[in-house]
Amino acid sequence: MKPKPSTAFEVERIPTAMRAAHRWVCWRPDQRDGKWTKVPVNARTLNLAKSNDPTTWSTFDDAVHAATADPELGIGFMLGDGWLGVDLDGVVDPATGKITDPEVEAWLATTESYVETTPSKTGSHVIFKGVEIPAWSQNRRGFVEVYDDKRFFTVTGWALFEGREVLADQAAVDKLCDRWLRKDEPRTPSPVRAVADAATDHSADDFKLCVQLAERGRPRELIETVLRDKMRLEGRGSKSDRPDYVPRTVEAAIRDAVPRSETPKPLRLRKWTRFPVEALPRTIRDWSEEHARAKGVDPSLVALPLLVGCAGFIGNTVAVGVRGDWVEPIALWIAIVAPSGSKKSPAMRAAMKPFRQRQSEHYARAKSENAGKPDGERSDAARRFVDDATPEAVFGLLESNPRGLLAQRDELAEMLAGFGRFKSGKQAGLGEASQACKLYDASPHDVDRRSTGHAHIPKPLVSIVGAIPPKTFRTLFVDAFKANGLFARFVPVFPPSTPARFVEEEPDWRIDMAVDKLAAWLDAIPLPEAEKTGEPKPNVLSLSEDAKRLWREFHDELAVEAHRIGDGLAASATSKTAGLALRVAGLFHVVEIWESESELSSSFTVPGDRMERAISLVRWLHAERLRVFAILEAEAEDVDLCELAESIAWEKYPDGVTAREVFEGRKGTFDNADHAETRLRAASDRGLLEARWGVRGDPSRGGRETWIFARRATLQSETPENADLSGGFEVSSSGTGAHNGEAD
Repeated sequence: MKPKPSTAFEVERIPTAMRAAHRWVCWRPDQRDGKWTKVPVNARTLNLAKSNDPTTWSTFDDAVHAATADPELGIGFMLGDGWLGVDLDGVVDPATGKITDPEVEAWLATTESYVETTPSKTGSHVIFKGVEIPAWSQNRRGFVEVYDDKRFFTVTGWALFEGREVLADQAAVDKLCDRWLRKDEPRTPSPVRAVADAATDHSADDFKLCVQLAERGRPRELIETVLRDKMRLEGRGSKSDRPDYVPRTVEAAIRDAVPRSETPKPLRLRKWTRFPVEALPRTIRDWSEEHARAKGVDPSLVALPLLVGCAGFIGNTVAVGVRGDWVEPIALWIAIVAPSGSKKSPAMRAAMKPFRQRQSEHYARAKSENAGKPDGERSDAARRFVDDATPEAVFGLLESNPRGLLAQRDELAEMLAGFGRFKSGKQAGLGEASQACKLYDASPHDVDRRSTGHAHIPKPLVSIVGAIPPKTFRTLFVDAFKANGLFARFVPVFPPSTPARFVEEEPDWRIDMAVDKLAAWLDAIPLPEAEKTGEPKPNVLSLSEDAKRLWREFHDELAVEAHRIGDGLAASATSKTAGLALRVAGLFHVVEIWESESELSSSFTVPGDRMERAISLVRWLHAERLRVFAILEAEAEDVDLCELAESIAWEKYPDGVTAREVFEGRKGTFDNADHAETRLRAASDRGLLEARWGVRGDPSRGGRETWIFARRATLQSETPENADLSGGFEVSSSGTGAHNGEAD
């Protein structure tokens, strides 16, 4: 087998005309049937690009940006609309970079158009503009191929000649086609022979059948199996056993097939990556690891609610500033997306327990202080924690609690739906999403009521954490919500669904006690107020030089990414992620001040190591947010297939799994093995799995031929481990065109 093709490229010598064209894609090597092929990739979404769908193409800058961020990607150029490419295979000496075929060298001397070496360094590509293939020419023969539509070429920038641009040299194209690609003159058979040929030559029917199967998105192995079965039934078994006929016919059919609109389309989603618990402050890290172990859940299910609880109790006492006009309050909005039975509720209750306890103490204190007082002289208990308040009730509570609130909802969907419920009347504006966003940004809020008149809340601030089932979250993920700013502020976290494990050993009480003390200390931080207005005036943390440098680099990276994405939910969320890093860094700083047994006033400067760990966590949060956005964008069918592909115990089946093995492992999911095979085949059609026909077990001991499904090496429902901002952020259901092969 040939070595894996290189994805390396250089941009300096790529012609200007090509750079300016909106015809760029990325590509990745993919091993199929023991051979390397090159799969076109949408540079903006990382789904498959489609040669007959320009919406899946990108600018040169987009392609270079995506390929630079991911070494598994190269850059490519879509042919068509006058752009023609010539592929000359095996004509370059990889050691010297010189043309080895004298005739090819002579032909190249007749044109001044752009020539570069292919990724294998053994072939060359020649690009022309404003030309076409002559009608008397075929596309390929031997080592020469020429295409002017429905193909893409890899681009390396390894130019064989200095200073060449792309030319409209039709004469050179004609000369090449005349020398190597001129069609043979058809011979007119006698009428008798023509009838005999029609009766005995099934090649046209074979080809037609294969094209039909290819257009329906059937995998290569299945098409070959069907064709061989057809030939055996027709008494042509000996021809079907030939090593060349069936593979060649199927290859040609796949190349010439036109995809149908209903053809399943490959889907690429980000991979769930391990929660970076090591980035957390020591107390929160120890508590999270202990409770994750004791409850048998992913650490994110306990760590993130605890972080939100700490942020909610800090409230308006502390903020983080990078400029006089950029001060971030410390508030977090986290949505735990998890199905029933995932132990999300016990995990959240454990995280909220120390904060609920503090709120109970405030109630008890108010009750004691109000004992014996008449109604008019009683004071309300200080509110730190709410769990069932409506959006408009939250604003009401903030009037008398300027410090801010921690809101926890077992059913977050109710709160999300409530944000858009009130449109008119006396509650106008209270529940609208644009007003609710003020709870995240601590922006001033004014409201007029008939009963109490005008109310002004200078810094309404609420930290929110809640759970929501995946299907419910998906129903809320509509255009109206995506456009109103709420989803861009929430960070949804969707851990893989695994059976909840029972652990008999309880959490270490000493670790719980440490978190109780932390919550009490946060609750006791005094709220600074402006002398004249009495409004909250947070202690503003500044950044050390190292912290500022790290944050600035992160900010600029995100700004480039948001600009590249353009408009939409992912761009909006990306633009807010730099502020999220400031919030998390401020939270880490406050908690670690307590861990050092110091007073908050001892240090108002965030050091570089805390910023570095905060950015590490926020990278994870943002990657997870984009992953969930992608899942929500996908159709329910796609999500089910992704979950199926991800749920298989691949460590148990490294060489692939059969439908019966999947059925035996999940009998509650499938009716029978045939049902499991149907779903696995659907996942294969979507590009999530690789299907091959093979023998399971030792044939001498009862092994039998069956379909074997394996995890795809590159086009799978998972992205590489370094799932960062370079990854795609949305699933657009873009399909794979039928003519996406790259000739090299």
